[in-house]
Amino acid sequence: MRIVVERQNPWWQGISYRTGINRLGWYPDILRFLSIPEILILLGPRRSGKSTLLYQVINKCILDGTPPAHILYLNFDDAVLMSKSRDPAFLITLIESYKNEHTKLSYIFMDEIQNAEFWAQTIKTIYDTDPEIKCILTGSSSIIVEEEMSLRLSGRYIPIRVFPLQFSEYLHFMNITSPSTIELHSHLHRYLNYGGFPRVVLEPDNAIKDIVLRQYYETIYLKDIMYPRMIRSNHDLIQLLYLCLSSIGSPFSYNKMARSLGISVDTVKEYISYAEAAYLLCMIRRFDFSARSQEIHQKKLYCADTGLITAVSYQFSENIGHIMENAVCISLLRNHREIWYHKGRYECDFLVTEGGKPCQAIQVAALIQDETVYKREVRGLLEAVTSNNLSEGTILTLDIERETIESGVPIHIIPLARWLMDTDKERITVSS
Repeated sequence: MRIVVERQNPWWQGISYRTGINRLGWYPDILRFLSIPEILILLGPRRSGKSTLLYQVINKCILDGTPPAHILYLNFDDAVLMSKSRDPAFLITLIESYKNEHTKLSYIFMDEIQNAEFWAQTIKTIYDTDPEIKCILTGSSSIIVEEEMSLRLSGRYIPIRVFPLQFSEYLHFMNITSPSTIELHSHLHRYLNYGGFPRVVLEPDNAIKDIVLRQYYETIYLKDIMYPRMIRSNHDLIQLLYLCLSSIGSPFSYNKMARSLGISVDTVKEYISYAEAAYLLCMIRRFDFSARSQEIHQKKLYCADTGLITAVSYQFSENIGHIMENAVCISLLRNHREIWYHKGRYECDFLVTEGGKPCQAIQVAALIQDETVYKREVRGLLEAVTSNNLSEGTILTLDIERETIESGVPIHIIPLARWLMDTDKERITVSS
């Protein structure tokens, strides 16, 4: 066990370790909350960069003067640590034995804690008895982690959601500083096609990108959905997830999905909730002031990363509109926005609310040069604007930018690349 722990903590011996491209600037809350006593927990899909963020925080602590020996890192994706995960005394004994060997322990970093069965009890004990120790954790399954946090750590933790790279981060990783309009458009296509997982973004070979993305998908549904839930029918799960990824941005009903797959409605609901808990899928509801109406009407599903969609189900060129819509959804979620879709006689892709009150309507359309397409998109947007007493609306396109007025309503037509970059800046500014 000592060898495993020493291997996971190379800074003890002054051995260099990889911290990757710095992302802390896009997650300023991590450093902001480092000095407060509450436990920090980074939540998000596998391979989105949570472990790298931990290494970057560790490096920052050491550069700021924390002795390396005062920092303990444990990765519970390690087979040796996982083999001890059901021993209730293992984790606290390991930490206490390390504390006894050193004069002080300032930080404990725990990676993929959903694999350690008694992590919450251990962290609670440390928090309550040794306030000098700061705990920073990561997890890839919201149900497993958040249930334990709510039960054991209520009032003692702060969650921070980690996503694959946002578009500005993607440009930073690609070392793109002042792109021309043509370059920006080209990079947007690559970003939408292959998504924002850091390893995928940095891979130059497109064929390898596809292979890695499919491996990520398989890892998520196996490690965070199938195995933890002891799902017996691998076939039903795979078929349902494929159907979900093939229906991104389209209203769906549990009943129709169940009938098309020949499984029960309860099974569909259960499996989708597992995919949400694994941060693979996210669901938005039709806006209605009645909670009951929100539940009975059709929902929409989006994926954590557009690259997973194209690798598993969609042909990119044929479905670019839905993929753009997915990117907008994830960008809004990153900015902690409350999002819904509007549906009356017509439909609008996103209705943003603040404190339960609508404040923004957004329509997403790849191309609007065709008059029929333009009118269809505008009528859904106008209905959302007027029925929710808004003063303006937004249409996001691939490359068209202009201001117009329809039926007395100002409409901002904005290229998606610019909107994503502006939204990223807004997030950093608000968080700073």
